[in-house]
Amino acid sequence: MKSKQEIVPNVTIAIPVYNVERYVEKALLSALEQDFQLPYEILVIDDCGNDNSMEIVRKLQSEHPQGNIIRIIRHERNKGLGEARNTSIREARGKYLLFLDSDDWLNKEALSILYKAAIEHDAEITIGSTLKVYEGSDKTETFVYPETFISKPSAGIELNVFRGITPLVSYWNKLFLLDFIKKSDMYCVHRIMEDVIPDFKAKVLSHKVVTIPDITLYYNERGGSIMDTLWVNDTKCQQTIDTTVDIIKRIKRMIQEDYYNIDGIYDIYFANLMRYFFLYEQLGVTQEQYPQVMEIEQNCMSFIPSLRYIHGRNARIMYLLLHRREHDRSDFFKAYRFASSRLGRMLKLLISL
Repeated sequence: MKSKQEIVPNVTIAIPVYNVERYVEKALLSALEQDFQLPYEILVIDDCGNDNSMEIVRKLQSEHPQGNIIRIIRHERNKGLGEARNTSIREARGKYLLFLDSDDWLNKEALSILYKAAIEHDAEITIGSTLKVYEGSDKTETFVYPETFISKPSAGIELNVFRGITPLVSYWNKLFLLDFIKKSDMYCVHRIMEDVIPDFKAKVLSHKVVTIPDITLYYNERGGSIMDTLWVNDTKCQQTIDTTVDIIKRIKRMIQEDYYNIDGIYDIYFANLMRYFFLYEQLGVTQEQYPQVMEIEQNCMSFIPSLRYIHGRNARIMYLLLHRREHDRSDFFKAYRFASSRLGRMLKLLISL
């Protein structure tokens, strides 16, 4: 007879931990106190912080009634969130893998809801809805997706481009079939914006994707998070630009080599371009950084073969406006602001009709 420790878990909840002593107890308790009736494990990745986060984790491991399901993997040095996710993929023992960031928390029924949908549809990716909570205020924001099941090649592109359902670009609040992650080589390659390349591969390579309207995750929007500090100084600003440029190059290369015949692939590419246009506006790019940004602009203008390769209405409008300005503008950001403002007015007009 197998001991409890030898039972193979159905799900692994992976939690990266780095300097989150104010938050980690709530996150970990939400994982420990799921109503899920099948075996599961919690895999904590210790990314070598310098606060009391891991003391809190170890206390719960030793004192909580469910503490024995916590397993700790310690990095030999701080490696960042991307490598913490990669360690989770390599070390997970469950059939399914759910990422939980250490400053967020799960609905008590999250595992039950996600697992039931995944099993029912034999899904590679099961996506729950999210409630975004703004720390220190009463403000909240919901990201609720309709109940949808897609079974076809590049199911993630079908979901985003042709069904108009656009889940957040993130590894969290998605229950992944672990074998799918490994076979699709969905490992992170960047220290920041680490989810973008895996998200692209997930959209392209998935065959069965489910979205559900149930809120399964509470996302804590807090000051001092990685995304909030991307441009706090010149070094991080440059790191952000370097990373976004590399992301676009990698996506472009994957399309050129393997995915150019997939319907809707250029919509996904264009969506990333637009995301970075917006980010550069916020960053305030310097004269020295401008050549890198110009490379992004040239990708926009030259890589997408023509308008007929883009299907989404918003993307088509933005594409036309940017190309319309191509020959009579001297500043890329002026063109972007022009396109953005025109896009807003046109969309308002379309909505009012």
